[in-house]
Amino acid sequence: MCTAILTAVLTGLFVSEISTPAGIAWKTFYKTYAFWPLVGMSWILYWHATHTVEQENDISNFTNEEYCLAYLRSQCLPELAERARKKIREGDTSDYEKAVSEFKETLE
Repeated sequence: MCTAILTAVLTGLFVSEISTPAGIAWKTFYKTYAFWPLVGMSWILYWHATHTVEQENDISNFTNEEYCLAYLRSQCLPELAERARKKIREGDTSDYEKAVSEFKETLE
């Protein structure tokens, strides 16, 4: 809301700066005080909007079951493999079957 108010104020200032009694002086628009802040605000709003859309797309990907399984495989399998590797290196093979069943559950 703050950006909308600031943009409205800058736009009004810009219009008042380029307005002359004879009409609008388009030849000097880039020399006004409000033009470059308006360009900056436009860039900031564009950047914010594109990043918000990207974030929303990243979040909405988790509604797809296949994406969730792929994400689970990519994030959890290395952790499960490391945990099983540590147990086997320590000589604790009693939980080996449990580790294998965890892998199978993760893959399903």
